[in-house]
Amino acid sequence: FYCNGGSENSTYMITFQDGKADLLQQYSDGNGVHDGVTDSVSYKTDEENITISWGEIDEMVIPYTLDDGNIKIGNGDFKTLAEVEKGIQGIWKYRSYSFGTHEHNLKVTDGKAVYQKAVDSDYSFFWYGPYNCTYTIEGCKIVLAGGDTETFMVKINDKNKVSIMH
Repeated sequence: FYCNGGSENSTYMITFQDGKADLLQQYSDGNGVHDGVTDSVSYKTDEENITISWGEIDEMVIPYTLDDGNIKIGNGDFKTLAEVEKGIQGIWKYRSYSFGTHEHNLKVTDGKAVYQKAVDSDYSFFWYGPYNCTYTIEGCKIVLAGGDTETFMVKINDKNKVSIMH
């Protein structure tokens, strides 16, 4: 499951297995996607909630429901991998101003991606691509392969919408 990682630039992925909740937080700071918190913590369930505990004080209480054998957690604020896949389909544009101006254009369609980027050079852009790629989702990262090896990040914003960051 994926959810907002506590800020506009971070995402959590939570995996439940073997009696533990594995948490992975990744964030983007304009210089790429980085690993933040990684932890394997205990959790417990009752008839309505999953409670993830960090030590004696910190805990996250997540409501859940079962529907035809499928679990749905949260109130729209947690996304499955299928919901993330669906949410990233489309055309994404991103401009960064770190070490000059860079523009990134990404089109994601059914497991394939077309990517191009531009670098500002003396007030004119020099374009690279377009590259026809495939992509995989690795943790919270969207990794392009075949033509260019850029990495983007799955983002769940404060309105629970799936998007992409660079």
